[in-house]
Amino acid sequence: MRQVATWVAAHGLLRVDVERAGEMIWAIVSPDVARMLCDARGWTQQQYAEWLEDTLVRVLLPDAHI
Repeated sequence: MRQVATWVAAHGLLRVDVERAGEMIWAIVSPDVARMLCDARGWTQQQYAEWLEDTLVRVLLPDAHI
C-alpha cells in the first residue's frame, strides 16, 4: 500500500505523509472491511466500490480534489 501512497505523493496530491497514507490505505482496503460491509451488512459490490473510492479520496487527497 505504501507504493500506492508513494505514487500519489509523487504527483503532489497527498494530504498526509507517505507512511500514514500507506497505513490508511492498508486499513481501508482490508478484506475484513469488505466482508463486514458486503457479507455482514448486505452491501452490493457496487456500493462497496463507490464507498471505497469516496473514502480513499476524502482521507488521502486535499479538499480541492474532492
